Order: sequence, then structure tokens, then C-alpha cells
Amino acid sequence: MAVPQASSALTFRHVFGLYRDVGRFALRPTMAAKPIPLGEAFVVMLGALFVLDCTLSLGVFYLETGIAETGYEFPNPLQEDYSFQSDFFGMVILAPIVEESLFRGWLRGNLAALRFAAIAWIAVALVLLAELLEWAILGSATGVALILLLIGLLQWLATRKTETQVPDWFKAHYGKLVWGSTLAFGMIHITNFETFGSPVDLMLVASQTLGGLILAYTRTRLGLGAAIGQHAAFNLILLTDVSIWG
Repeated sequence: MAVPQASSALTFRHVFGLYRDVGRFALRPTMAAKPIPLGEAFVVMLGALFVLDCTLSLGVFYLETGIAETGYEFPNPLQEDYSFQSDFFGMVILAPIVEESLFRGWLRGNLAALRFAAIAWIAVALVLLAELLEWAILGSATGVALILLLIGLLQWLATRKTETQVPDWFKAHYGKLVWGSTLAFGMIHITNFETFGSPVDLMLVASQTLGGLILAYTRTRLGLGAAIGQHAAFNLILLTDVSIWG
């Protein structure tokens, strides 16, 4: 199913066609002319994509459970003694905004967004390098990183309406860029667990990887705000489940 134009109404009878389009996007990511504006099509598409994300995550969970029941021991998640309030802020507010901006905010390819993404990743790399090499300079590195992010944000705000052209190299390698950001998004979640000892352990980040691909589709078809909202809703369900069931 081709992604509907803004003038088209998307109803629930088109949902499975939407899922087929997501499948085609997964096999060969393509750019969209522009995000669909808020309306019936937007709401139904976002809801359908959220359901798909949750369904795939549940499928991965049952697969992990089946593997564990054979006697295989997955690495344990790292235990952090945080309050529900701090977890809520980190998972439902901060993580969706930061991660969507870093991993998918630039997927429309305009020069202003690409420049901001480059500056943001330099800032992140600076903090990670300081954390790995010398904890004593972590505070200073974080301060420099925040200044870089502020500069990047200001330049993006100043140029986002004028520097809208998409470089040819971005178009030529779009599929690789989408899958690269998706795999990177999945891999960062390895840090949520103890040391991985087998390729089977990658199953623990399969949900995030698949979710990242769906979020890439959401971001390019519905916009960055929709991707942030979908990400936040998913994390809220996850946090609620963990808080209730442990």
C-alpha cells in the first residue's frame, strides 16, 4: 500500500495494507515527500504502528521465554535503585526525546537536520569518551557537550526553513543509513544488561531493534513528534509492567 497523501482518509480497513508498506520499508527503506499532517490518517496510522510495535515486542518476549525454558540463561538486566518518578522521567520523557532526536531526527535528510545530528553525536561521543577514559573530567566534558548541543539547536532553528535540500549522497545511501541507525539504536540497549556471552543473547535487544525500525517509518511518514510520542507510550507501558509485575 502506498502511503496515503494528506488528502486521503485512512480507515481501519487499510491497516493491513499499512503493515505491508512497513514490510517493504524494512526491506528497502524509502524517503517520503513529507509527513502526513494531523488528521484521521495520522491518528489511525500512529495507532496501527504502535500496535505493531507492541505486538512484535510481545512476540520477542515469548520467544525469549521459550529459549529460557530450554535451560538457556540470558544475562541479567543491570539493577538500578531508582524511584518510579526518576524512572518515569528517564524512560517516558527524556529517553524518547533524546533517542529519537539522535537516531531518527535527521532521517528526512535536510542539511540543517544533518548538521545538528553531527554536532549532537560529537557531543555524545565527547561525554562517552570522558566516561571511559577519565571520570574526573566527566563534568567538564558534559558542560562542553551541552554548549555544543545548544549551538547545534540554535543553528538548526535558524536554518531549518532555508536549508531544506537533501544531499545526493544521503539519497543514494538512504537504506544503509536507516538500517545503520536502527542497529545502533538496538545495540545501545546492550548496556542495560550484564556482559553478553553468546550471539543468542542479542535476542534481548531484538525488541528495541525492531521497534527502532518501526519508529524510523513513523518518523519519516508522520514526523519526529509522532515518533517521540510512540516511543514514550511504549516505554510507559514497559515501565508500568515492570512496576507492577517486577
